[in-house]
Amino acid sequence: MRRRNERGSTLVFTLSILGLLAALAAVLVAPPQMAARRVDLYYRKLQARELSVAGVELARTWGVATNAEVALGNGTVVIGVRKVAAGQWRLESTGRVAGPKVPVEQQTEMTVTGP
Repeated sequence: MRRRNERGSTLVFTLSILGLLAALAAVLVAPPQMAARRVDLYYRKLQARELSVAGVELARTWGVATNAEVALGNGTVVIGVRKVAAGQWRLESTGRVAGPKVPVEQQTEMTVTGP
């Protein structure tokens, strides 16, 4: 009669060990996935910032005088130009890089003198 109860306890013990191993595996797998997401977000933010700087340089170098959206590299740049005062212009550039859920944006602004 005693053997019957021992079989049930062995099954419970085995299932408990499997549950602990599954939990341990989940804990060990989660941090590398989160780190990969953080690195990807950092990379996209860096790309967006560089795109916004490129947009300001594009407006300064080529004399973009109107608002424009330009596809550069892995994203887009929205360039805005507005007159601040006599002979001064405000260049605003927003770099956008597509992401898995929402796009990442960075903005750069600069005031330049001109005609």
